[in-house]
Amino acid sequence: MKRHDPARRRFLAGAMATGVAGSAAASVQLQTETGAPELDGRKVPEPSSERSAGPVRAGRGSDLSGKVAVVTGAARGIGRAIAVEFAANGADVVALDIAGFVSPASNARPATMAELNEIVRQVQQFGRRGEAVQADIQDIEALRSVARRAFAPGMVRQKKGRLILLSSMQGKHGTKDASSYSASKWGILGLMKSAAMELGQHNITVNAIIPGLVDTPLTRYERRLAESIGETGRNPGPDPSPEEAWDIRAATVPMKVGWLQPDDISPVAVFLASDAANLVTGAEYEVTAGDSAKDI
Repeated sequence: MKRHDPARRRFLAGAMATGVAGSAAASVQLQTETGAPELDGRKVPEPSSERSAGPVRAGRGSDLSGKVAVVTGAARGIGRAIAVEFAANGADVVALDIAGFVSPASNARPATMAELNEIVRQVQQFGRRGEAVQADIQDIEALRSVARRAFAPGMVRQKKGRLILLSSMQGKHGTKDASSYSASKWGILGLMKSAAMELGQHNITVNAIIPGLVDTPLTRYERRLAESIGETGRNPGPDPSPEEAWDIRAATVPMKVGWLQPDDISPVAVFLASDAANLVTGAEYEVTAGDSAKDI
């Protein structure tokens, strides 16, 4: 067991009466309690400083300075939002995407290398380094090539890392005419929990984000509008409009939105990648505007 770290007992606070933020908040330091925690004269163990989220400080849940993020599916949608949000919070980004045909399940136009290169440009606008990698995540050799530069083996050597998996609410319940999709998203959760158990000893956290319905090029097609209405128990009728689908579905969601945007998801990824999440692993973070409140 590592010895008590007195720095862990400290936190930063603002002017409490006025709620002043920014540099003024960062200038005040208060002691959370006097001395080391104890019980009947015996010291109470605490996580070591490199494993703990550390003292309260401004931005600790968003600062990714000095980190390198590899984001798959980065050309569009949720992956794109996560890649740019990582850069906005200080990370260098490797943007990976197939930049081509994905699946016959959607009639969406395939992503392109131009879109992937645009992500790199946006990353660089934040003063961060960016790199575009065209690769199919089904190509194991291609992934191994990237992994040797950024993934788990390097994390094990440096004794720190983050793995953030993207699942779906459709992995938490059945989906009519899409059992394979639901099964794959449920499998991601099992993979995440198993990897969290295996890699925790190396100070590597593994978590999953579970989005609800998100408006992306891959989900923006007529059949999906009808399906989103049908999921509420209503008859979608012929050729429903986006406005009709939004209004019908929003009425069933606690926060009254029909669907989310990709940049509603990306802030959660930033938190999970930050030092504030040092002791968060094996966890599922649902971002659904409250739709997940209806699940058991």
